[in-house]
Amino acid sequence: MSSTAGCADSEKVREVITSPNIEASSLRAGLLDEIALALDSTSRISANWQKLATKLGVPRQTCSELGRRSTQNPTNQLFQYFAASRPQMTLKVLKQALRSIVRNDLLEVLQDLEGE
Repeated sequence: MSSTAGCADSEKVREVITSPNIEASSLRAGLLDEIALALDSTSRISANWQKLATKLGVPRQTCSELGRRSTQNPTNQLFQYFAASRPQMTLKVLKQALRSIVRNDLLEVLQDLEGE
């Protein structure tokens, strides 16, 4: 259902972040940037990276550390955390978490990429 640029549910989050395929990496980097930008928001209306992290069981201390670092946005740091600490986490798990925090806008971003 997905092309080399797409993201299948069974694909590991780590593979999406660290893909050696340059073409896919470029598209996926754009995807992750779009998701990160949306989740970095501090809006009280939309769920942010902290709600996603909590839903995925990231320890409170780790969330605090991710939020304090100023050299990189917190969502990118969260994705790097998942790549390092949960290398087997699939996009399906990420999608379920996004669905549970009612971020349908970001589910659509992932869905759009699958169709390419």
